[in-house]
Amino acid sequence: MLAIIHKRRGGGYLPLCLACLLIFCTLAGLYMLTQQKTAAPPQGTQAPPVRVRPLIVEADILYDTRNARVSFPRVLGVGQDSVADMVNRRLERDFALPEMEQFISDQRGSQIPWELDFGFSAEQIGEVLHLRALRYSFTGGAHGSTEKMDAYIDCANGAMYTLDDLFQDPPAARAAIAALIDRQIATHKEDFFPDAKAAPLPELFSFSPDGLVIEYPPYSIAPYASGFQAFTIPVEEVMPLIDTAAPFFSALKRDVGAQN
Repeated sequence: MLAIIHKRRGGGYLPLCLACLLIFCTLAGLYMLTQQKTAAPPQGTQAPPVRVRPLIVEADILYDTRNARVSFPRVLGVGQDSVADMVNRRLERDFALPEMEQFISDQRGSQIPWELDFGFSAEQIGEVLHLRALRYSFTGGAHGSTEKMDAYIDCANGAMYTLDDLFQDPPAARAAIAALIDRQIATHKEDFFPDAKAAPLPELFSFSPDGLVIEYPPYSIAPYASGFQAFTIPVEEVMPLIDTAAPFFSALKRDVGAQN
């Protein structure tokens, strides 16, 4: 179970959106992944249900001013308190909270128009919490800078997973996926820079009904005006690359129907 609570620094909880989100297999594509290469239990036996602790993501509103709006995720209910503390420290590092705080401090009093917006979305896939952060900053010029960041957290033990944790052979999988993306780029050359190449793959990824989605930030392979470039790797192409026995994949397909 996933609940999101908004909390303003210096104040109490704000019930802006208290939602329980329980997703057995949020994405049809992920469901298709889990249905393949999954060994059945021995005949006559039944796998015990996996019990998942209720999960709370607190939206800590650190800044809410004319120039700066920062709503940062705080994860509760992951393992013991020490595990939750470790996860939240990692999120502060991966989502660059110290850098944002320094940016705001440096810009205060500036005569140049500036802006910083940071927010996030959360979903639970199996026993994995997926946080996607979106950050926009502006310090003058033609346009600002937009970034997306992902975090995949095991709800049972606080382990944090990366793209490589999905694969049997990460370098080979990255090369295979890059080749597939290069093929997609080649069919729409006019939309990309002349020298656009898929490798190295970005770390921004998600799951769609059709497969694994890899996203490139603006300016990396296409002009800023084109925004983020998303490429879907079909289930039938990505499945042979997946390590179905690895903790990441196992947590993604784990049954969350039985609650404590």
